[in-house]
Parts: sequence; C-alpha cells; structure tokens
Amino acid sequence: MLQGWVLFVSICCFIVSSVLLLVFCLGRKMKSFWRKLGLLYHCLASPLYAVALILQIIATCGENERINSSSNPNMESNFKLYLDTAALIFCLIKVFLHFIYCVTLVAGI
Repeated sequence: MLQGWVLFVSICCFIVSSVLLLVFCLGRKMKSFWRKLGLLYHCLASPLYAVALILQIIATCGENERINSSSNPNMESNFKLYLDTAALIFCLIKVFLHFIYCVTLVAGI
C-alpha cells in the first residue's frame, strides 16, 4: 500500500515533465521563465520524492522483516523484496538528482 505513493509521485512528475517539454518546444523565446519554472518544478518534486523514499524504506523494511520471520520464504516474496529494493534505489537517485538540480539553479551554476 505504501508503494502507491511512489507510483503516484512518479506518474505525476512524468506528466508534468512531459507538459513542460511540450511548452518548451512551443515557446522557446521565454529564457528567464524556464529558469524559474525549472526551479519551481524541481523544488516541488524533491520533497515529494523524499516522502516517497521514506515510505519505500518503511515498506522495504517491513517486507524484509516479514521474510525473515517466515519459516519458509518462497521465491515470490524474495522477488517482491528485490522489487522494493529497486524502487528504493530509484527513489534515492531521484531525490538526489532533484536536490542537486535545485542547488545548482539557486546557486546560478
């Protein structure tokens, strides 16, 4: 259930990114506008992905505890743990990249 937030954030950010790409392709003459819009997008996406990361950590730890407490872990539960771990790594990378991009935009690098 906790992974629903990760999926929601990923899909929303994908849709917003696609719309921004479309707007960028249609109106290239607004140069100062893009810097502010990029900063706004990445500063909003970074905390959303951070919350998704925390929820994914909770879900992954819960799944790991469930597998460890089980006397006979099966292949399906191990596969679910691998999927949770992959989603955790994806969220961590996304939070890091959005945060770094926000810092570089604010610093003007």
